[in-house]
Amino acid sequence: MDTNDQYGGRHRTPAHAPLGTPAHAPLGRTPRQVRLVAAAGAAALALSAGLATPLSPAPSQAHAADDDGKVLTVAVAQSVDSLSPFLAVRLLNTSIHRLTYEYLTNYDPEDNHVVPGLATTWESSPDKLTWTYTIRSDSTWSDGEQATAEDAAWTFNTMMTDPGAATANGSFVSNFEKVTAPSPTQLVIKLKKPQATMTALDVPIVPKHVWEKGSDYLTTARAKGLRDDLVRRRHAVPNALLPTVTLIFINLGRTVAGVILVETVFSWPGLGGLFYQALSVPDLPLVQGLFFVFAAAVIVMNTLADLIYPLLDPRVGR
Repeated sequence: MDTNDQYGGRHRTPAHAPLGTPAHAPLGRTPRQVRLVAAAGAAALALSAGLATPLSPAPSQAHAADDDGKVLTVAVAQSVDSLSPFLAVRLLNTSIHRLTYEYLTNYDPEDNHVVPGLATTWESSPDKLTWTYTIRSDSTWSDGEQATAEDAAWTFNTMMTDPGAATANGSFVSNFEKVTAPSPTQLVIKLKKPQATMTALDVPIVPKHVWEKGSDYLTTARAKGLRDDLVRRRHAVPNALLPTVTLIFINLGRTVAGVILVETVFSWPGLGGLFYQALSVPDLPLVQGLFFVFAAAVIVMNTLADLIYPLLDPRVGR
């Protein structure tokens, strides 16, 4: 995630600082100390990246792993925030979606011009407010069900009516007035005003017959007479917490490893400062011991997350 400096204050160079000293540069540190700080920071980054992410150094080619070709295996070196096409915002996740779902249009790998995807052809009205897409008739989902214009219409309408579903790609549909599927092979999108991205809608089309069942358990709970607060607390929240718990504990592990850099830069006492002192001596046994402590902290956080999963969703422990 990109972060911005929230502080607008001006930095002043102390009167006793040598000429040419940057306003933010710490005074009194020798080049050797600066190198040690850099080494400590590099060690912290290496530790957090190596222990909090998968071991593969770079994404590799995806392939089907089982006999019937319904399991997609992708080796990655980054964490995944969500595999839901409605929620995922990281580049890694959108790349996986490109391998899993179909889009109305795709891009040519040579010059990036628009090529047919789920839609074979498309045309707009003279005022550019109505777009009609012809959907392929020979596409099927992995379960054998045919992919139709109704799937695309349901995907867009869900994003238009559910703020949660618009988390990742809501900007594409904010200008949509109405989306319909007059036939299995025809999709019609009416706009409020002309939109330049109509041939480049980077929205994964999901199978309606699968995704529309996602909230049936909440409907069933309400049909039993449960109050809304019980439905949310006992049914909705436990299912929504799984990816949240994953990110929390991964980031906690990274935080423990990150104290090396933070405590060294800000001269705070703690394990990070002790690690810096061990590098300054150098005291290799102490460095190795601290590395073990930081690594153990990351492993403990990941283990705690695995232990909490069955408490939130009993299906995980089966």
